[in-house]
Amino acid sequence: MRYNGVSQPAGGSAFLEQLSPFHQLLISASLFGPTQTDLAPPRISRRSSHYRFALLVVAGYSYDESCCQLAINPRTAERWRTCLRKQAAGYFGRAVTYEYAARVALDGELRRLCESVRGTPQPAAENPCTVVNRAE
Repeated sequence: MRYNGVSQPAGGSAFLEQLSPFHQLLISASLFGPTQTDLAPPRISRRSSHYRFALLVVAGYSYDESCCQLAINPRTAERWRTCLRKQAAGYFGRAVTYEYAARVALDGELRRLCESVRGTPQPAAENPCTVVNRAE
């Protein structure tokens, strides 16, 4: 049996059972990757060019317009978008748009709400109260 490229004895589960609970936790975390509780909501540093780019995108400017206004290479902007979308997908457990991830990263109150609720990341199309009222 191989674990992270290192040969292990054939009885892999017996090997894990011999370890302390702390080491078992470390190994299971490395096997299964970070859990949702290990991840933080997406963030962008306020002092970065990415922050200004995200502000323009959230304000409704296209990616190209935002790049031109800030004199940013479009490949750099694409790298920022990819990074932020991956960070948000890891946190929310599903893919979200760059615009939504940027809105969460820029809006401190929305970010705190996501940290406390951990609900669905995008607003529902209908108000849940109206759905309940119609069902009655």
